[in-house]
Amino acid sequence: MPLILFEVGGEGRILNLNPTFETVTGWPATAWIGREFIDLIAPEDRLSVLDTYQQLLSGREHGFMQVRIVAANGATLTLEAWIRHMVVEPQPGQSDLHFVGFAQDITERMAHVQRLQMLDDLLKSVTDAIIVTDPAFIITEWNQAAERIYGWQRYEVLGKSVIGMLRTEYIDTTPDAVLDEYLRTGRWHGEVIQRRKDGERIHILASVNALFDARGRRSGTVAVNRDITAEMKARQALTRVERIYRQAIHGIGGVPYQRDYRTPGYAFIGDGIEELTGYSAAELTGALFTSRLRKIEAYGEHAGVSHEERIALARQGAGIVWREDYLFERKDGSLVWLADHAVPLLDDKGVAIGSLGILLDITARKQAEEEHQRLQEHIDQMERLETVGRLAGGVAHDFNNMLAVILMRTEMALQLVDALSPLHRHLTEIYKTAQRSADLTRQLLGFARRQPIAPRPLDLNRAIEDALPMLRQLLGEAIELCWQPADALGTVNMDPAQIDQILVNLCINARDAIAGVGKVTIATCTAELDEAYVAAHPDAHAGAYSVLRISDTGCGMTPDVLAHIFEPFFTTKEVGRGTGLGLATIYGIVQQNHGHIVVHSTPGIGTTFQIYLPCYQAAPVRATPAPSMAMRAAGATILVVEDNANLLEMAAEGLRQSGYRVLTAISAVAAQQLADEYAGAIDLLLTDVIMPEIDGVAFARRLQRQHPHVRVVYMSGHPAHLLEQRGMLEPGVQVLRKPFTLADLTEAVSMALLKENEGNAFATTI
Repeated sequence: MPLILFEVGGEGRILNLNPTFETVTGWPATAWIGREFIDLIAPEDRLSVLDTYQQLLSGREHGFMQVRIVAANGATLTLEAWIRHMVVEPQPGQSDLHFVGFAQDITERMAHVQRLQMLDDLLKSVTDAIIVTDPAFIITEWNQAAERIYGWQRYEVLGKSVIGMLRTEYIDTTPDAVLDEYLRTGRWHGEVIQRRKDGERIHILASVNALFDARGRRSGTVAVNRDITAEMKARQALTRVERIYRQAIHGIGGVPYQRDYRTPGYAFIGDGIEELTGYSAAELTGALFTSRLRKIEAYGEHAGVSHEERIALARQGAGIVWREDYLFERKDGSLVWLADHAVPLLDDKGVAIGSLGILLDITARKQAEEEHQRLQEHIDQMERLETVGRLAGGVAHDFNNMLAVILMRTEMALQLVDALSPLHRHLTEIYKTAQRSADLTRQLLGFARRQPIAPRPLDLNRAIEDALPMLRQLLGEAIELCWQPADALGTVNMDPAQIDQILVNLCINARDAIAGVGKVTIATCTAELDEAYVAAHPDAHAGAYSVLRISDTGCGMTPDVLAHIFEPFFTTKEVGRGTGLGLATIYGIVQQNHGHIVVHSTPGIGTTFQIYLPCYQAAPVRATPAPSMAMRAAGATILVVEDNANLLEMAAEGLRQSGYRVLTAISAVAAQQLADEYAGAIDLLLTDVIMPEIDGVAFARRLQRQHPHVRVVYMSGHPAHLLEQRGMLEPGVQVLRKPFTLADLTEAVSMALLKENEGNAFATTI
């Protein structure tokens, strides 16, 4: 073995290296001459090397060490080094104390030692008996597992014949047949009966292989023996139980099975398994069965843990009673629901080593349960929404009257204050806040299906086209808006403002769901919903529908989120970006108009809303442009009837400021008395709808009999169904929705006076 010779100065620098250094390490000797020797040492060994070096500096005559160095190719080499100190004639700048020594590469020897140690550890750690013999079957090695299984210690068996020690009995074969196969192939595998030291017969699964020397001659035998005595007893017990089990389940139906937790397959599975799953008994293993499960519903004590955890508990001997329902994908790809009922199979010590069970086809039952659950959840959701809606509608209606007063008083105050004064700015903020509050109450009423509306025959395509410029501006330049109108689309009977609400809310949601560039598609079509569809969708009604479809390429929604999107105040947006009322409002609008809504969404793909609106057999009406705010009716007399005193006062004051003669009454009874006593003509009645004693509709009819030419504008914040019951949602009936501003009020009055009096003395432009 070549030796590396080296000389190191007292200051730790390398002075000389022989050519063997380069041969061993790959480093040129010249590259290290003059450098500190410690840099050559692997970092993990430097402390111990420096310690030895310090001892030599302190007078120790010589030292011996194992040290690792880093070769030129980056490999770590192990060297065995001897070093001693010597005194020499000092050179300028050098110590008179030098160290000389030699080292040899023992890397391969150390690797061999490690492999031997690893092999020894392996032999000690395995649970199977490992027995090594020479060619004459004399025992030369006997591991700890063999000591445990057979009862003899290693020293008791070394040098003895394995044949005489174990007295092997072969099952389903003969000693001559086994020896012939071993000599012919060099291996044999099978089950045998052998004897322990105490004479007990044990069942062994043996795997015997020949050993060969470097020349290819047989040098001995190694046997790996596993004690399967407990397993064999379990098999025998299973065989006995199986006969009883087959008889017991013969008349039950389904497919019986028997699992052994120590094997991958089924110890037994009934003939009907192929008809049930598409897989034959030979094909089906536990792993394959598990891989085809698409849904698992567990019952019983361990229902809270996963399917895999229950299997692990069973394999650990937990003895759990198994009850699961599976959605199983058959070999042909079709799905079937299976009920799996199993009990543990115990060994003599009460430990679960398998299970006995039966698989039943429960597809029809599951489908019926799922349909019932789906319908019940839908009914429950509708009831929850209806309850919240009633509460929201009541609160919003009471709030509307107060908001109307705030809005109109603020408008009047703004007219009296200089636009540049700080007070004007404060009043403006109060007005904007009140408007936002009014918007919120309208959304609550819309969700509750209690929003006052003025439906009329409407061309859905035209209504959408009119809104497209606004929607494009709302979406921004990064999002493409695609419009796909259907030909010959049916007319719908609906408030145009509600169409705008649906479009705006859905486009805002689409915009927020799209990260950066994307696309929103608005399309229309017609659809006919039949009784089969209605049976599956309880909130739908059979008939012809115009369908508004809005799709986006946004982030989409998970099924969990999708289940809650119509609940009020539910939102996935960050704080400050949404009230959670947008989709709830849409749901209320659609329900209010006897429609139906369907949502499809895929995470990462996008969302599609399909809104079904009943077709209306009437010609669509084009919207009439609102009159200018400057238009007034000269000399018009208006009778205002409102049971809220504050609102009555504000409405009257606002109309008087606009140039009208105003009569006021706190109730319909008072209004009737006033009308009876008033000698002049009453041109317009502005009345609340729901009032004590006599409601606004009944009073309007009485007044029209007394003043045939009187026009009527109703004020209301009440539910649409109450207005519909009074015939107020019919074409031509004008409703001023609470809360309203002064501008809303004067516009509604001007429009009513202008509507039936174009060209007469009442219509004038200021």
